[in-house]
Amino acid sequence: MSFLLIKAFEDLLKDGFSDAKFRKSDKEPGEYCSPEFFIGALPPKEKGNNPVYTEQSEYPFILNRFKVGVDDEDDSTVTIHTVCGSFTAGDIESGENDVVNMVMRCRRLILERQMLEKRFELVLPLKWHVGDKEDLNRQAHPYYTGELFTTWRLPAIARTLLLEEEKKVYGA
Repeated sequence: MSFLLIKAFEDLLKDGFSDAKFRKSDKEPGEYCSPEFFIGALPPKEKGNNPVYTEQSEYPFILNRFKVGVDDEDDSTVTIHTVCGSFTAGDIESGENDVVNMVMRCRRLILERQMLEKRFELVLPLKWHVGDKEDLNRQAHPYYTGELFTTWRLPAIARTLLLEEEKKVYGA
């Protein structure tokens, strides 16, 4: 069930970003691309002695991972943590602008939809921020990040009774 949710969430964002272009890196000035998408974590920088990614090659990116789940008497929910990242060693405003645009586009896509796969419902409020957690106005130049936290209601799970419990409740 959880994989269905995070995959549906990623598909929503991928579709909504298919026409979006952001700065690729300062090493390739003037080049733009759609963000890369990852589930769980960014890829490793090296695999054995073979570099998989250079320092900036995964930028721009959107990373989705599960943060926390809550089951109570009436409801089950899970929170997806989304990280948007951009890189620019040059113009400080362009890095900030790219990451703000990514966060705002994610926000719009999520709020427009609010239901995934006809079974996962968005639970408001949707929380987001751009910048460092301690000082939201500070970014770690040249790496810019923004985060969203979306909570989704999961389908109910029917409780099953053991045979002994059924006998107590319904009789023999």
